[in-house]
Amino acid sequence: MSVDNLLCLLLTSQVVIMRDYHHPNIVDMYDSFLVGDELWVVMEYLQGGALTDIVTHSRYVKLSLGSFTRGFIRVTLSLAHYTRSELTP
Repeated sequence: MSVDNLLCLLLTSQVVIMRDYHHPNIVDMYDSFLVGDELWVVMEYLQGGALTDIVTHSRYVKLSLGSFTRGFIRVTLSLAHYTRSELTP
């Protein structure tokens, strides 16, 4: 499998997961479109600007150990909940 095919498969899997999974700590995704060779994603509006702008213009975000740990635990628990709900008949 080529790198491009693998990347396409990974992006498709991520879009399906984001589309089907809803959690209060995760931004909702409403729709996605292929425009030429670009993937466009329609997501919930959050104050503060586009995530891509924040990531592009920020070299790093200072987090305390406590903030990082809380965020990490939330993401881990969310993924565990999603995995459990997908595996349970």
